[in-house]
Amino acid sequence: MPGGPSPPRSEEPRRPPPAAPQPFDTGPEGHWMPPTADAPANPWAPAPTAGPAGPAETGASDPWAPAPTAPGPPPPPPPVIQAPEPAGGRKRRKVLALAGFVVLVLVCAGAVLLRRGADEAERNGSGDIVAGGDLSAFSFRAGDCWNDPPLDQEVESVAAVPCTDPHDAEVYAVYDLAFEEFPGENEMAVAAEAGCIERFAEFAGVDYASSELEIVYLNPTEESWDTEDDRSAVCSVSDPAAPTTGSLRGAAR
Repeated sequence: MPGGPSPPRSEEPRRPPPAAPQPFDTGPEGHWMPPTADAPANPWAPAPTAGPAGPAETGASDPWAPAPTAPGPPPPPPPVIQAPEPAGGRKRRKVLALAGFVVLVLVCAGAVLLRRGADEAERNGSGDIVAGGDLSAFSFRAGDCWNDPPLDQEVESVAAVPCTDPHDAEVYAVYDLAFEEFPGENEMAVAAEAGCIERFAEFAGVDYASSELEIVYLNPTEESWDTEDDRSAVCSVSDPAAPTTGSLRGAAR
């Protein structure tokens, strides 16, 4: 068909107009380029990564972080458990310590029983000890003085001395315990101690709770109660500071 002449062909190919960046679009250097301000964002571009964590900006807060808690009070110290104070107070406790010190009249074990043998200590016509020696635990009298209270054990005899010599203890009362039958070791000791405290003020001139002196007492065992008809408690007074010379009667201290 006849037609008009064709336009001359150019040597260079014609470039298409610029288009929006496509997925995995690369820049002139062959690397992905971020979208420009006037071009839409590439949905296939990698997500930006956060830099190294740094201190939080002032005022920034994480809505999901747990709320800070104020430091609580320090835990209380463990409780200090104290033994209950005995009825007589501090002085009463000192009595109990001595009560475990010198308390019982001895009956020998097995078939051998304590006998009321002769005493080596000598007395004058008034009954005062004038020469030291062993004194049976059954032979105590008010006004006797003696040494070496035994440590928490039963005693058969003690070392008696004249009260004009230095001594550890002075007998100020000997009395019968008001029991129909033996009540048990603990009840017997409690009764003997109570009776000695009751009689202390009349001897020393001051009540025991206010005194600086201490008492030492002896009481029957079950065997001496049964076999020797032993019913007596022996009350002695002692100065814990030093041995005594002479009597503590009316010492008022």
